[in-house]
Amino acid sequence: MTDQCIVTKLTISRMGERKNFQITLPRNTKAIVGMEYGAFRGAYIFLPAPELVATDIPQPGPFQMASNKIMGRLTMHVPGIEGIFYQEDLREFRNIHWAEGIAIKTGIPNLWRHAGKKSQLELRVDSPIPFIDGSYVDNWGIDEWDALAYTLHLYTWIETSKT
Repeated sequence: MTDQCIVTKLTISRMGERKNFQITLPRNTKAIVGMEYGAFRGAYIFLPAPELVATDIPQPGPFQMASNKIMGRLTMHVPGIEGIFYQEDLREFRNIHWAEGIAIKTGIPNLWRHAGKKSQLELRVDSPIPFIDGSYVDNWGIDEWDALAYTLHLYTWIETSKT
């Protein structure tokens, strides 16, 4: 048995966009063992910033943390197998400067290998299945930007037999 990774790219061009897609699997697939994701932002336009009013409230110090943003919801289903095998709210980690969720290899953070963006699972496949059905609903730029475009990369880890 060997592990392989299938890369799927989804281009999101409108906020709130829904994408339905299929991931073609090799005939010798024996199991789906993991999911991973990453995103490259393209064009985005910020909403106007609200005016700040001076107050006597102390401002946050240098250790300010930002809350993570939900990018969208990913749902995966295998035809012929009942139910959804993977559903998750994908997140943008906004505290990378604090090494939140980063899997470090040889001391250098690698943006494509976030520990928090990986899910280990095991779905055994008894008979050959031709594809996985997927659906992604964007939620990333809502309430923050006027427009947002990005490419979502999905990494589907599978286990295959040698034949």
